[in-house]
Parts: sequence; C-alpha cells; structure tokens
Amino acid sequence: DARVGQMQPGLEHCRALIVPGAGSAGRDGRRSRLSTTAVPHPVHELLIALALLLVAEGVWPFLSPPSFRRALLMVAGEPDGRLRLTGLISMVVGVGLLYLVN
Repeated sequence: DARVGQMQPGLEHCRALIVPGAGSAGRDGRRSRLSTTAVPHPVHELLIALALLLVAEGVWPFLSPPSFRRALLMVAGEPDGRLRLTGLISMVVGVGLLYLVN
C-alpha cells in the first residue's frame, strides 16, 4: 500500500499492525498471519483461552473416569437454582481473576 511508505519516522514498528503478514518471522522463518507485535490479536487470545479450558477440563475424566461419572450424576440431580448459583459464582470469580491479572 502506498500509505505505508509515507509513515512518520519512528513508527516502523507499527507496520505489522497495518500491513497483513508484516509481522516478524517465527522460528521456522515464515511470517505469521496474526500480528506478532506487543498487541496480540484478540481471536488468538480467545483460542488460547479455549485450548487451556479444554486441557483443564479433560484432566479429571482422563485421570479418574469413575469419580468424574459420579460427580456428573450428582450434578445432574441438583435443582436448577443451585446450578445457576454455582454458574454465577464461577463467572464472578473468573471476572475477578481477569481483573486482577490485567
């Protein structure tokens, strides 16, 4: 793009945010589709969070399927109000943790 060449001096580091594929090269020498600057792409962060969630949720059924099955049966018997309260508490703790981390 012609506008990229007209950037003000000192803003070269912003090129990866403006020009797709202009991020720094990875270990294999290829350029990433997502920007590799200090500002990560939000979708990339969301996918990382989802991947970590899946790994964390898979540990218990992998290590102890019988106890996981018993826990699921217990949860299935709980009233809706208690499940909603548990979900609300989980969300509030998650938002609080995000606030503390960021």
